[in-house]
Amino acid sequence: MTHNSALVIAPHQDDETIGCGGLISILSQYGYKVFVVHVFCGSSGTNSGTELKSQKKRQKEACDASKILNFTLLPNMGYLDRCSILIQDLQKKIIKLIRKIKPMIILAPHSQEHDQEHRLVSKASWEASWLSVSSIFPKLGAASSTKPIFLGYEVWTPIKQPNLYIDITKTKSFKKKALKCYTSQIKNTNWVDASLGLNSYRGATLNGRGLVEVFSLQPSNIIKLINIFQPLIHEISKRN
Repeated sequence: MTHNSALVIAPHQDDETIGCGGLISILSQYGYKVFVVHVFCGSSGTNSGTELKSQKKRQKEACDASKILNFTLLPNMGYLDRCSILIQDLQKKIIKLIRKIKPMIILAPHSQEHDQEHRLVSKASWEASWLSVSSIFPKLGAASSTKPIFLGYEVWTPIKQPNLYIDITKTKSFKKKALKCYTSQIKNTNWVDASLGLNSYRGATLNGRGLVEVFSLQPSNIIKLINIFQPLIHEISKRN
């Protein structure tokens, strides 16, 4: 896989766009190959009548959003919505995916999300990120040579103490258009205004202006973090 790559692990279709759609667009514009995988299949959350119709609708929405934000949509992991799953099983699937893609950056929901499926995906993703570089589970592929940067994004629950923020003002239009692809989700809840409103609030309080996505940066190699994000931040500041 390409050296400059990122893997976004999203519980449900639209979580990736709400949580980090602006950053996805920025990374893709600067040559990163961005992959998105959804853990749950979208069997609920629409009024399509059957689980299969619901899955197809939400998959189509995610596909439409991928074309706008320019990410590669990976096959869904296939877990049924709101059903019990073993975290160890999910961890192994994520480890296998990380070892295949070898991303420099992994993004998943932050650990304090109120939604239990978001918390489950957060925990499984974080543990898989560091297990992927160990010798454990050799049948899941060759261990990654370096530990990826792990960022937690916010969806349902704002991060109390974010320690990384990215100005997405220049990619606002892409995020807004991608959010509008999820017609089944914005039919009853205005996720477009809600998500961009939070980004605007973050921009006002953290940046003084613009729109900002915030992240919870897990303990990591700070030099690697600077090497990845400094060129992006510099370019964004120069353009503004």
